[in-house]
Amino acid sequence: MVAQSGLMTLRRPGIYFQEKLPPRQPDLPPLDVAAFVGFAEAGPVDTPVPVEDVDTFRAIFGGDLPVARTVNGELRYASLPAAVAGFFANGGRRCYVVRVTGPNASHSRFYLPGLVACDAAAGSTSAAPVTVDAASPGRWSTTLQLATQLRVLPLSPEALRFDGAGYFNWTTGAGALALESGDLLRIAAAASEPTYLITVTAVDEATDGTEEATLIDDPLLTAPRFQIVQQRRCFETATALGRALGDPIVSPTDNDPIGTVEAVAHLTYQGPMAIPAAATLTSGPGGVGFIVEFTGDADSEPALQPGDLLELTVGAATMPAVQLSLLLAIETVDQRLSSAFSPPEMDSPPAATLRVHGSLLLERNEATASPFGTPLFTPTRVERLRFDLLIQDAQQRRTMISDLGFDATHPRFWGDLILLESSRLGLPPTDPTRAIQAAARYRAMQQPVRDLQREDGPPDLVALAGQLAPVVQASEHYLPLGMGSFFVSSQADTSGRAPLPIIHGTDDLAT
Repeated sequence: MVAQSGLMTLRRPGIYFQEKLPPRQPDLPPLDVAAFVGFAEAGPVDTPVPVEDVDTFRAIFGGDLPVARTVNGELRYASLPAAVAGFFANGGRRCYVVRVTGPNASHSRFYLPGLVACDAAAGSTSAAPVTVDAASPGRWSTTLQLATQLRVLPLSPEALRFDGAGYFNWTTGAGALALESGDLLRIAAAASEPTYLITVTAVDEATDGTEEATLIDDPLLTAPRFQIVQQRRCFETATALGRALGDPIVSPTDNDPIGTVEAVAHLTYQGPMAIPAAATLTSGPGGVGFIVEFTGDADSEPALQPGDLLELTVGAATMPAVQLSLLLAIETVDQRLSSAFSPPEMDSPPAATLRVHGSLLLERNEATASPFGTPLFTPTRVERLRFDLLIQDAQQRRTMISDLGFDATHPRFWGDLILLESSRLGLPPTDPTRAIQAAARYRAMQQPVRDLQREDGPPDLVALAGQLAPVVQASEHYLPLGMGSFFVSSQADTSGRAPLPIIHGTDDLAT
């Protein structure tokens, strides 16, 4: 007998029998997996989710949900949570859960405090407060509160040197590079110069072992090591409007007039709302911060609160022909009736004054010429800016998402990471690639016509337990304005503003 090579090894002469196994038949799908369909507090809608324990169910779908009330006023709760808990209590190992809601169920929507979206296109005045939605519809999210804090990493201004050819030279040292593509830099020079916010648009690490790195201002130039391409239209934080216009204010005093306010708009998620009341812009107490004062009838005063965003069209006191578009984040509001009341026989409402205060103005700089790369611009402060997001629910449970980038090109862009890293499953931060994939899949699931090809594959349970939805479409720039800050080397203070929803989500279930 001749044996085929590789099938057997013959040791002695003789007859051997080789059994040929029949081809393997495809296994039948498991027929004993339970499925539950019903009302749940949270979680994706009309989507089968595999669940293997009660804790995962609660992280994704929440707890008890009241759905009805008896004639005696007693609440009746949805049966789904108890049914799933009973399944696992009786030895069940795996089941599918599908949440259903009313046809008009909606998501809660929140302002993201201290963050403003800006469009840097030439001639554009697009600016708006940033909003985020709850990851799933329902009442569960109406008690969520959000707070932000600016994370400031000081960089040595002595290590950042400018030459006259459009280059920035930065001695990075032997440590890890502190900057990534998409990082936001805040660069300040002398007291008479404005402070600039710059997006890092390219990073090229040195490969020759040298400590010297090159940062570039002119996008037409190239560098072999490390570059930051300056946005041609950057944004400017004006400590005083006179300084931004080249007229230094040496010692501002209380209520020092800064410019003529020609128009004011309250920026909301629905768009800018013009404020018809007369307004003035002055410096704050001791020359610190800014005050906008509205005067008019008490009934016509704008309804403003801390955290609101104002857009002011201002003509500077020293150069009235020049108009500037300025953004102010309100920190305090003081409303009081005027001492001069109308006579009792007159029907007109009493005069009133509404005063709002903010510590920082953000000005759009439309100049095409950049101050960088010139011997006149000597930086005195260079800082890398990122921020943290705190989420707190009704049970005082806190979720902290740290070290978020402002720009959509950043590896930890906040608009992608908030879904995965706000998860109630409480897993540590994951790699950005997984967060981007989870955000893309979430967006596909929200389309009116589901793209099943993009949803193919096992669901990411961590993402399904997320509390906040990723942004649908990123703006060109996100900038901090009115965001409390702390330095990376110090302890974080979590006392930032935490607003309630501006839109309350519903399950569309009659209770």
